[in-house]
Amino acid sequence: MSLLAGWGLVVAASGLDWLLGDPLAWTHPVQVMGWGIRRLRHGLEPWCRQQPRRLELAGVVLAATMLLVAMGAGMALEWSTRRWPLLATPWLILALASCLAGRSLRQRVTAVLDPLDPSPDLPAARQALAPIVGRDVT
Repeated sequence: MSLLAGWGLVVAASGLDWLLGDPLAWTHPVQVMGWGIRRLRHGLEPWCRQQPRRLELAGVVLAATMLLVAMGAGMALEWSTRRWPLLATPWLILALASCLAGRSLRQRVTAVLDPLDPSPDLPAARQALAPIVGRDVT
């Protein structure tokens, strides 16, 4: 892909994010990563038995697995744009817009901050925070 085409994709994805953001009903890739981390963690924790070396190794395995999965997904999208450009390019733009997620993040952060002003409602703020971080915040 040429540099100009790459910038064109970034501009298209930025415009899509600015116009629509991520629909709140859609699952965000970060949420999927959170689910994957939770599953890996539950699988690795019994093996670790609170031993520092095993915990360190489990952390490395977990981080490497998540990086490889994300890299593989990105490479598959990039490869598919060369193989089927008309079919895959819209998916690449959609994925990139989701990665940018500026509008959606702003909406979600506002939903967290609103219950804190003027009188703090910490449970409501925590409930609004949960979708951003993809885990239990109680």
